Amino acid sequence: MQEPKRRKWLQVAVAAVVVLAIAAIAIVGGTAVFIYRHIRAEFVAADTAEDRIAAARARFGSSEAFLRVDANGGAVVNGREDAGSSHEALATLHALAYDPGAQKLVDISVPFWLLRLVPNGRISLDANSGIDSSAPSA
Repeated sequence: MQEPKRRKWLQVAVAAVVVLAIAAIAIVGGTAVFIYRHIRAEFVAADTAEDRIAAARARFGSSEAFLRVDANGGAVVNGREDAGSSHEALATLHALAYDPGAQKLVDISVPFWLLRLVPNGRISLDANSGIDSSAPSA
């Protein structure tokens, strides 16, 4: 009588492992698709990058950027009071960045629902935030 119980628990354990494996594959696949759709990186010359950044800035005319990065890598929010204008809910954060050393232009679109999930509501824009694995550890 003990053999059927053991066999049933073995089937349950195998089924649980299969379900977890399928869930892990779905999470990894979904993450890969999300990154593929929201991040575009390409290697371009500096003058091409400058042209693309200038074209992106031209779309906004002479208005000042709402969010900018200061010389120390900190985020600065520019307070703008547009009296009488309608404000839409923020849906997506778009960023265009160029690394002249690697000659890499990165275009990122991050949905605000994802930004709201960030712990403590703080995002580091500092290039030296400890992510680089080649940096010596203390």
